[in-house]
Amino acid sequence: MNKMKKVVFSRTLEKVEWNARLVKGNLAFEVEKLKDQPGKKIALLAGASIAQTFIQHDLIDEYRLILNPVLIGKGQRLFNDVNQKLELIESRTFQCGNVLLVYK
Repeated sequence: MNKMKKVVFSRTLEKVEWNARLVKGNLAFEVEKLKDQPGKKIALLAGASIAQTFIQHDLIDEYRLILNPVLIGKGQRLFNDVNQKLELIESRTFQCGNVLLVYK
């Protein structure tokens, strides 16, 4: 993880460290440039807000969601579009009770 290249999308940060590059501008354009490069897959580790931006711009090819069995009163929805069509292609249960769901 430490040696991997990272891209940080932020409206407020002025600089980043840890082998990272800061992107403040056109998110969709920057991600398309990354996806056009040869190499390994891209992983988005983010909260619901930036994930929704990626979803709106159709930038996600596969969803890997880890569900934790914790009940909370409220939170931000990941999918605002109820017409989102996802196909479950894999699921795995871990001993801790978490569940991995993989959708295309």
